[in-house]
Amino acid sequence: MAHGHQAHTGPSSPGSFDAVLTSTRTAGLGSQLVEIRPAKSRDAAWTVAENDRSWPTQLDSVAVDPASMQVTGHVRFSERGLPAKLTQWAIAAHMGLLFGLPNQIALAVLAVSLVGLVVGGYVMWWRRRPTRTAGAGFGPVPPRGAPRSAPPWAWPLLLVVGLGAGLFVPLLGISLVAFLAADLAVAVVARRRSARESAH
Repeated sequence: MAHGHQAHTGPSSPGSFDAVLTSTRTAGLGSQLVEIRPAKSRDAAWTVAENDRSWPTQLDSVAVDPASMQVTGHVRFSERGLPAKLTQWAIAAHMGLLFGLPNQIALAVLAVSLVGLVVGGYVMWWRRRPTRTAGAGFGPVPPRGAPRSAPPWAWPLLLVVGLGAGLFVPLLGISLVAFLAADLAVAVVARRRSARESAH
């Protein structure tokens, strides 16, 4: 059990932490991992927040009046919006806390796979690198519109995966939208330049 022991500027007499914790148990906080923050002034409330990021996630928080030991506020994780929940679950999964050992094994496999891809990419480049005899140069740029040749079922799948990733990890979703906007802007500029050249 983790107690957040800060500077005792409020009414934190001996036994206050246990009394506040007991009050929160009656309010429904059942996690063994909690953080208790004493009140910063006599007219302020103590706060107790669950910190169990495993599954099922327990991240409720309550406010307790130190005078009456009554719960004056309760923020339930179950009442948060879906984006907020997905963000918390993504953070816990990224830290290897959401599903315990299986989560950590999956992250280790992913890390090893990424290292393998990076090393493999450098090996492939080294084998096909330009030499003085062959002449230095770059490979051909992939033609625009190549994804249009993908099978019809690929686009709905890509859309669902993209939307899911954007909701699950909002920062990744913002990056995807920014990339698509930049790609569309490049396409518009290239199309106008081509039309201008063909007109002349």
